[in-house]
Amino acid sequence: MRNGANIAVIIPALNEELSIGDVVRAIPSWVDDIVVVDNGSTDRTVEVAQAGGARVAHEPRRGYGSACLTGMAFLKEPNIVVFLDGDFSDFPEEMHLLVDPILEDRIDMVIGSRVLGSRQPGALTPQARFGNWLACTLMRLFWGAQYTDLGPFRAISYDALMSLNMQDRDYGWTVEMQIKAIRRGLRLEEVPVSYRRRIGKSKVSGTVRGTFFAGKKILGTIFRSAIQSTITTVKPIPWQGIILFTRYPEPGKTKTRLIPALGPERAARLQYRMTEHALRQLGEFVQQNTANVEIRFDGGSRSLMKTTFGIGPKYLAQGVGDLGRRMARAFAEAFRFGMKRVVIVGSDCPHITSRIFEKAFHSLLTSDVVLGPATDGGYYLIGLKRFAPQLFADIPWGTDQVLEVTKKRAYDTGLSIALVDELNDIDRSEDIEVWEKVVRENYGCSWDELEAGSPVNGALLDKNAIEQKSTPMNLSQTSIDKMDSTKPALISVIIPTINEETYIPATLLRALYIPNVELVVVDGGSSDRTTNCAMNLGVQVYTSAKGRATQMNEGARVAQG
Repeated sequence: MRNGANIAVIIPALNEELSIGDVVRAIPSWVDDIVVVDNGSTDRTVEVAQAGGARVAHEPRRGYGSACLTGMAFLKEPNIVVFLDGDFSDFPEEMHLLVDPILEDRIDMVIGSRVLGSRQPGALTPQARFGNWLACTLMRLFWGAQYTDLGPFRAISYDALMSLNMQDRDYGWTVEMQIKAIRRGLRLEEVPVSYRRRIGKSKVSGTVRGTFFAGKKILGTIFRSAIQSTITTVKPIPWQGIILFTRYPEPGKTKTRLIPALGPERAARLQYRMTEHALRQLGEFVQQNTANVEIRFDGGSRSLMKTTFGIGPKYLAQGVGDLGRRMARAFAEAFRFGMKRVVIVGSDCPHITSRIFEKAFHSLLTSDVVLGPATDGGYYLIGLKRFAPQLFADIPWGTDQVLEVTKKRAYDTGLSIALVDELNDIDRSEDIEVWEKVVRENYGCSWDELEAGSPVNGALLDKNAIEQKSTPMNLSQTSIDKMDSTKPALISVIIPTINEETYIPATLLRALYIPNVELVVVDGGSSDRTTNCAMNLGVQVYTSAKGRATQMNEGARVAQG
């Protein structure tokens, strides 16, 4: 790790046995995961990479982009992904130059520029220099991009990378990433890096055929993207968003102020139930309103959150810093990705309802800031229609002055404020009675009766058991809905697929946030990114032999509805 962040490196490789060992050994010790993607080598590339300590993924379909896409699917949800060539032309020891600007939360993607850095004579061939200049000139002409290089040595935050929906399987990969990053509004930076002559012969600039086809693909990618830009822009749909701030319910590390009254296990169960309740209210809201939903979590991991709370929302780590810095980061990213009105809500307020969300978004039509006051002097909800970082710096978090200080900061900087209902947070032992009342109102039973009837009581919070399973636990919200008679019946939607990467995201997004619906994708052997697209949205994917009936039967077998 570096500064608390998990770093992964992807190295596409094809017949690089002479260099791959040097590359792997030169990677800094703070890198957590090295993935070498073998693109059909006929030499000892795989053995040498494994001997150096790298994990090896196999992608028999030739193409730089194919190898990168396979490497992405092989990752373990890191914070930052670094791409690096396997020919030892880059200097892995300079990786901190790419990673640190992202760790400082200034930048989303950093490209190592060989043009700006020092180069060994002959390291960049004349055709490579010309290709770089032409591609960067065209990107500057079409999108105003200030690139100097298409360098393969680059770093990008994992969340930003997944948002780009990369597609190219060949030489157009790097330029596709740079175009999409500009159109998506990512924060970009180039840093000078050193470059030396590669070990072995280049598959691209080292041959006339490779140079021709690489140039054709790169220019084709640029012009196709330029044409698409004249027809439509890449904007996230919908344009209003709700971000739920919560914690992974690990005993002893959540609801710590309630542990003396409840004990660590029961305090964690309270955290789980309140998050589940907040998600239900969010589900009711998005049934009637178009909104993007994210869960920003602290503790645990994406896989643990998905296993615990089920498929549907996008799970993102809150990241480092105090509460203010984490909320500011969430707002900044939402607005950067095209949102116009954004609301952050905590999971600690059980009386929040879909009506509160409606009032908050309505208030943002005429006000700059909306706040949901909590009875303890803080707030359980804050909404903005433009980024206002001054509301999150130097706030006395955890005190009864948070709301008043935030309001004063807003007034002092000329922002108008609207308030929605004042509600109780569940933070102190005397607040437990409030939670008991909410349970009776919503479930028709006591909290003890609710826990006694839960099929996941106890097992849900066993972090080690979850992480050691080879397949995802089937203890998601869908399982709870199925077995809890106080909740509506679950509906399973079975989707047989084969090579549907173009349309599967839109298909899934139409049903992703509908409460009590389980999506089951059964793939019959796609050769494109169908399964990756589905898994990136948090949908469980199963595989079977090819054939609609066979795939539907497999879906029926595993469905929980």
